[in-house]
Amino acid sequence: MNRLILLAIGILFFIAVCGCAGPKIKNIAGNWTSSEGGSMTISQNGSDIRGTYSMKEGIIIGKLSGNTISGHWIQNSSGQRCSTLRSNSYYWGPMKLVFADDSYSGKWGYCDGPQNNPWTGQRR
Repeated sequence: MNRLILLAIGILFFIAVCGCAGPKIKNIAGNWTSSEGGSMTISQNGSDIRGTYSMKEGIIIGKLSGNTISGHWIQNSSGQRCSTLRSNSYYWGPMKLVFADDSYSGKWGYCDGPQNNPWTGQRR
C-alpha cells in the first residue's frame, strides 16, 4: 500500500515538473492586424477570449485550446443577415483562428454555415 502511494506521488510530481498535464494555454492577448478589419485587440482570461476589430464594430468571443480559438465573430452589419440573434446582433458567424508565434490564420463563415473564408493577421 505504501509503495502504491509513493508511486502515485512520484507520478504527480513528474507531471507537475515536466508540464505533461496537458496543452499549455498560449498568451495571445494584445494588438494584432486583421485581414477582416485592419486591427484587432484581444483580451484573454485563461481560456476565455474576447476581442474587438475595427470592421463594422466587430467583436470575437471564443475559447482558446492550445493555440486555437474557436468561437464567433459578431458585427453591426455584414454580407448576410442571420435568422437568429447572437449578442444583440443578426450579423455573426463561426470562426476558428490558429496562432503560431506572432501570426494567426483561420477561417470564418456566416450564421451557422461553413467556415470557408480566410482570416489572417500578425502581432503589432
